[in-house]
Amino acid sequence: LQYGRTPFAERIARLDAHYQNLLFAACGNTLQRLRRQGGEQIEILPGAVIVQSGVSFVARRQLEGWAYIKV
Repeated sequence: LQYGRTPFAERIARLDAHYQNLLFAACGNTLQRLRRQGGEQIEILPGAVIVQSGVSFVARRQLEGWAYIKV
């Protein structure tokens, strides 16, 4: 979901526009680690959200009946 780096930006934008209930979430813990290691500010795609922990976010949503799809 990194702006300017993902080869899937157009595909993600199309999916986001087409499916109202689809959510793209970036793991805040991972972004912090990458910033510490690389010293760069990481920008995510428009429409994506940053959650504190990707794993716990997905686990909570699955308990609520959501589905996880890796693309």
